[in-house]
Amino acid sequence: MAMRDAPNADGVWPLAEGAVPCVGSGLCCKKARCVIGTMKHGAGGDCPSLVERDGRFWCGEILNAAPEIAAKMREHLYVGAGCCMPLFNQAREQLIERAKLRR
Repeated sequence: MAMRDAPNADGVWPLAEGAVPCVGSGLCCKKARCVIGTMKHGAGGDCPSLVERDGRFWCGEILNAAPEIAAKMREHLYVGAGCCMPLFNQAREQLIERAKLRR
């Protein structure tokens, strides 16, 4: 799976070739904290910065950051590049099923 050139102006990476899109299940942030979560809360799982909004999970640190800082955070965390935990992720499957029902 090759990474594309660079993130856009908002710091969002294009979906990596062969990757599945993120649906906001939050599993990655529930399993292990990223460097931003670790700097703010210390090491551990289940990041306290994870927030649920509009039926999906988001990083509260990115949501609350100034736009230029948020763009750098998204770039650093490869936001938009695709789901890093698509296998055996029941929360992801439930979000996908709910989205199908809304169509």
